[in-house]
Amino acid sequence: LAQAAEQLSRAPSVLLDDARFARRLLARALDEARATSQTPSLTVGPDARWFRIGHHHVDLGRRRRLRDLLAALVERHSCAPGTLLTAGDLTGALWPEERVSPAIVRHRIHVLISTLRTLGLRTLIISDADGYMLDRQLQLRVDGPEALES
Repeated sequence: LAQAAEQLSRAPSVLLDDARFARRLLARALDEARATSQTPSLTVGPDARWFRIGHHHVDLGRRRRLRDLLAALVERHSCAPGTLLTAGDLTGALWPEERVSPAIVRHRIHVLISTLRTLGLRTLIISDADGYMLDRQLQLRVDGPEALES
């Protein structure tokens, strides 16, 4: 160790800068790995009016369709974890009285899902060609018994 420390002290400053940079990169990569290895946790408020991931709090109070979509995802996760919500399921939950073409429905759902992801649910919403669901590994907490009512 003493010999390595002596060689490091004689190394040009460029090498020291590279070593510091590499150390920062490694520390960042380790932090990201720790964050992704932890089981995600989501808290959803009454009527899906808000949600929280860690310390990140998002208010959906005036965004009814986003609330309805989140409530549908939460309800499916609670009742049947790992089961997808199809476009048909979501159409019935979000627009029960509207008759809309399937292409328009898919676009509306895509926009709403994209918005929820942007608001913080990016890694928690799983999608495939058949539909959407919340991550199976998710630890979900619903505040208030009325959280799933629309």
